[in-house]
Amino acid sequence: MTEEEVDTEDIEEDSSSSPNGLPAMRFLQNSNLKLVLEYVPVIIGIGALLIGFTRGCNDEDNTELPETTTPALIPTTIPPTTIPPTTTPAAKEPIVFMAEDRDGCCQLYVIDADGTNRRQVTFNDFGSYSGVFSPDGRQIAFDGLHDDDYDIFIINSDGSNLRKLTTSNADDTFPSWSPDGTRIVFSSNRDRDWDIFTMNVDGTNLEQLTDIGLGKRFGNDGFPVKSAWSPDGTKIAFGGGPGHNNSVEIYLMDADGRNLRPLTNSNEKGETNIAKSSMSFWPAWSPDGYKIAFIRDEDMQGDSGNEIFVIDIDGTNLVQLTNTEFPMDVWDPTWSPDGTRIAYTRTECEPGFCPTEIFVMDSYGNNICGPLVTGEQPDWGPAAASTDCPKPFITTTTTTTTTTTTTTTTQ
Repeated sequence: MTEEEVDTEDIEEDSSSSPNGLPAMRFLQNSNLKLVLEYVPVIIGIGALLIGFTRGCNDEDNTELPETTTPALIPTTIPPTTIPPTTTPAAKEPIVFMAEDRDGCCQLYVIDADGTNRRQVTFNDFGSYSGVFSPDGRQIAFDGLHDDDYDIFIINSDGSNLRKLTTSNADDTFPSWSPDGTRIVFSSNRDRDWDIFTMNVDGTNLEQLTDIGLGKRFGNDGFPVKSAWSPDGTKIAFGGGPGHNNSVEIYLMDADGRNLRPLTNSNEKGETNIAKSSMSFWPAWSPDGYKIAFIRDEDMQGDSGNEIFVIDIDGTNLVQLTNTEFPMDVWDPTWSPDGTRIAYTRTECEPGFCPTEIFVMDSYGNNICGPLVTGEQPDWGPAAASTDCPKPFITTTTTTTTTTTTTTTTQ
């Protein structure tokens, strides 16, 4: 598998984008996308949040998972606060995100972290999703629906030198860079089940790290998940691992795939109905490497929305940063380079319209700034100069979660 140059004029146009606005998660966003039909039809916002699969089979997963110490949740609520900002978004720190172009095709764009200086990066005739900056900010890795399969691409941050890294007849999605910029981790179904793989940035030296079938609690084929490399390069976090009592959890493993263990215990209440089970996904490491932000859906039947949580990498100190109410949902957390802020996607559905917008909050869930721009899947790139937030700060109620330690053995 080698890197190849891409001529976008020879690639078929993606007709799968929705004319009614961007939903909150790319694999959930469009009923015409092949992966939604086959793997992840999740209904959000005014509908129910469900995951189903077109190929029925025995969902039972007999994977033996290690014993782990996980937190039990005891939520408490802090009164609404508005804290005068001492640190505001940096004008020269770029955020890459996905949005529809005028033709309804999903493309990658970049804005400064204060919401200004929007510029388009990709001009592909196929959908471009899940953009992530290289550690030096000079390149962006992303996945795109090309020739009926999702593949991994790299492009320079100025939109030049587009090249394709994967050429299998499978779907390769959700790339993330190693901190030294030499490797990319991604999820793929090239062995039919979804698992985690790594490769060099030229597409060579492919390695499979997991063999657990991501998301298989909810169907035979599972579904793709976001993974993230730790800042020191020694560990990889990913969502979608099979948890206890039908839940889907955040997992940690060494960068070579060894020492696999669950970090979260989303379903400590013991829900046995899969449709009402909990799901934790989309991990994002803090720049200091001590915390992971992630998304949790407490009830995939749609009775509650997604929330953003932060947890220490030893599984303690779980804190809920957002407190949304139907029909609002939040997605895609990404840390600022200094670790003081988190950008994320927020969707607030109205009848016939589900706009997705990017907001920024501090790392405690307060001082919400936005919307910065219409779009989703933000990734905060490196570097640096302070400026005022152009949007009003929003009074928030932050729900924190204290933890007690319980030892459980996942089945």
